[in-house]
Amino acid sequence: MLGDGTVVVMASLTRTQARAVDHALGLIGAARRCAAHGRVAEALPLAENATRIYRRLARADPESYLPDLAHALISVGTLRSYTDWESAVAPAQEADRIYRNLIGARAYRNQTGARVGVMPGLAGSLSNLLTFLWETAAASRSEPLSSKSLSTR
Repeated sequence: MLGDGTVVVMASLTRTQARAVDHALGLIGAARRCAAHGRVAEALPLAENATRIYRRLARADPESYLPDLAHALISVGTLRSYTDWESAVAPAQEADRIYRNLIGARAYRNQTGARVGVMPGLAGSLSNLLTFLWETAAASRSEPLSSKSLSTR
């Protein structure tokens, strides 16, 4: 059982939405397990499929699914970064844009007006984006990221 809060949220979804959410969550979980065992080539298509599902859900109900889409995009970017820094940048940039838009959205605030759950996502997406951009720039200079390349000269 996922917990009381999850059960209530899932009960308010249509049957089709609930199946899509379950499928996307399963795909992200499977992608994480594959990546944890070094099977990135298997993990990436799973995360990309989950991203497509969340993208479709977010088009129909942005308020409910944009945070999930952004989170899935971070997973895709991270997995792509294992083999190609440059291809990791686009999903990280999209996640960053989504999180920045969510920060200004009234729908993502609790009753006291505090922003809920968006700032950690934004921090993670910015961290990934900066890393991917740094590594892409370093690769174009044929200079790997290392403590030596970071030291002042």
